[in-house]
Amino acid sequence: MLVTLAVIGLSTANLWMGELNQDEGWYLYAATQVAEGRLPYIDYSYTQAPVLPLVYAAVTPVIDSFGIAGGRFVTLLLGLSALGLAGLAASRISGQKLALLLTVILGGINVYQSYFTTIVKTYSLCGFFLAAGFYLLSRLVRSSSWWPGVFAGVCLALAAGTRISAGVAMPVVFLVLGWEYIRGRRSLGPALGFAVGGGLTLIAIFMPFLILAPQSALFHLVEYHSARTAGGLVNLLVYKAGFLSRVVQAYFVAAVLLAGCVLYRCLGDRKQRIADGSTRSWLTMAVASVAGISLLHFLAPFPYDDYQVPVYPLVCAILAVVLSAWLAGMEALKRSRYESLMVWWLLLASAAAAGSSPINQNWMIAGRDRIWWLTKSQPAIVQLREAAAQIAALHPEGRLFTQDIYLAVEAGLAVPEGMEMGPFSYYPGWPDEQAAAMHVMNEAGLHQILATTDCPVAAVSDYGFSIDSPSIKPIPAKDRTRLLAQLEERYDLAETIEQFGQAGTTLRLYTLKPELARP
Repeated sequence: MLVTLAVIGLSTANLWMGELNQDEGWYLYAATQVAEGRLPYIDYSYTQAPVLPLVYAAVTPVIDSFGIAGGRFVTLLLGLSALGLAGLAASRISGQKLALLLTVILGGINVYQSYFTTIVKTYSLCGFFLAAGFYLLSRLVRSSSWWPGVFAGVCLALAAGTRISAGVAMPVVFLVLGWEYIRGRRSLGPALGFAVGGGLTLIAIFMPFLILAPQSALFHLVEYHSARTAGGLVNLLVYKAGFLSRVVQAYFVAAVLLAGCVLYRCLGDRKQRIADGSTRSWLTMAVASVAGISLLHFLAPFPYDDYQVPVYPLVCAILAVVLSAWLAGMEALKRSRYESLMVWWLLLASAAAAGSSPINQNWMIAGRDRIWWLTKSQPAIVQLREAAAQIAALHPEGRLFTQDIYLAVEAGLAVPEGMEMGPFSYYPGWPDEQAAAMHVMNEAGLHQILATTDCPVAAVSDYGFSIDSPSIKPIPAKDRTRLLAQLEERYDLAETIEQFGQAGTTLRLYTLKPELARP
């Protein structure tokens, strides 16, 4: 009960007080576009695999009614479901309910994980499909049936259809199942079932887009992510070191446990091993998948630490299985005592790590002015709602000119075509034909929109006109000043909101000059 209350409490706090993230806007906006009959790559820019907008389109009534908070609630449910499935997989493969409890403590009482599986990103949905796939694999390795392999393939393909990097798990699992068949430990059915289920699902997800919009689909799925540059070797090394440092900080308790397991394996009784072949098989697939996905994230030009969020429930399950197996080897009385110590140590350590997380500070603190901490007067999501209400008061209908897409979602307004990806929609160096094919704005396209737009209201934060895609470099200050000046030729400043949205920048609300408004 204590663990359940802690997990629900953290999730609720992050739903209501968690910092806004620019990605939340364009993920939810992409879903609303699908609900209106428009498709990613074909009709608008979208730089992830297509499953999230296709799935979230089913809950657009929730998004329309509750805005970003509604999207967060759906995401929260998926994140908690992913953790539960990972715990069930650990419990099933170890044969101990303790593994479920350890998984939930490690994954649920972690503010970082809770935050990134509550705000609207691909992580919760991808993690859900990964955890579902490995839960089915936990059934597969302990049965002679082939059907869990088919559905495991479907789930892992859906994970890859949510975030491409998760696709690493598919060849890993197939190779392990195939190797076990070669060694005579398993029939060919599971490997074939997995390949058929996963392969057909991948075809269903990606083939329509590759047929209807091959150039756009390939760019958004592959080329966009490889086009980013670190800006030299020194920057690249700094980014890699920062990735490792932030991952350890985010998952400190799990990192300590992992280091302890490795040390025990290296310095303890090297002959000791998990005797059960099914458990070893599942652990091999899980560990290799996590390692492969993590390596791919590490090798990215900009390796963000939150990329690890979808695989963390699997990490928790792996640690829970290993710890449960270690405890199972003890005599009954000693085992009972050590189980209690393990649970309480994990609970207290996780609570301490959660309580010291900088994410908690961001719930209440807006920054620091020299020696003084600046407190927030309201949660960011409440401020977003008030900004949307101000936009409605200025003009309740029409489109909204903005690159802060979460503001458009909250206000229930559309943005001009080509701006669906928010601050990542501007490709100033691209020729007209390429920009049109990818549904983004080049320099000429943005100038054309600024010169002709009749959106009644414009909303521009410091994220507006700030990013040069696809390299993700900052727009030079003089170029941004020129773009803002062009905007102000058609718009009058109406409101200014300080400390708004992600990173607490200044939001400026403009209204179209009366002589340019439609009669």
